[in-house]
Amino acid sequence: MIKNLLLALALIGLSGFSFFHGQWNGPKAPIAPPSVFYAKNGHPNWLKPLEGIQLSPADVLRKHISDLGLAPGDQLRHYRTLTDGLGMQHHRYELYHRNVKVQDAEVFVHEKNGIVESLNGHWPRGLDAEVQPSITADEALALALAYMPATTYMWEVEAAEQMLQKVNRNKKATFF
Repeated sequence: MIKNLLLALALIGLSGFSFFHGQWNGPKAPIAPPSVFYAKNGHPNWLKPLEGIQLSPADVLRKHISDLGLAPGDQLRHYRTLTDGLGMQHHRYELYHRNVKVQDAEVFVHEKNGIVESLNGHWPRGLDAEVQPSITADEALALALAYMPATTYMWEVEAAEQMLQKVNRNKKATFF
């Protein structure tokens, strides 16, 4: 008797499953396009293009920004390129989220003969922060100067600014 009851319940359960299976036409999660990168040595911030894929640094910035976990409001801005003794170029980009620089977020794209070999760096993924300031830039500067009073600040010393620009190989570098 119990055996027949269990068998009947199992049949009802399976028939209900087969009835509902494929019948639900509700919203489906979008299928993420496959990435053109893989994590070298399993590290998510050290990426290489998949075998057979050739990308230029411009391709990465224009077409594959989402493969890096960046949102439409994010932008990578070039600030330096170095060429090493092997002829590889190393492009450095700073991350901006809704036109606000993300402190210490950088992406380094390494290429040879116009083809990306790898990329690495430090950048947050999936940023969705609002960037509306609660005070103006002038108010922020006044508060900072009041908090750290000095007779002279580094950005006021021309030799210090030049040294910083030389060390960073960036003519726009400033202590301000």
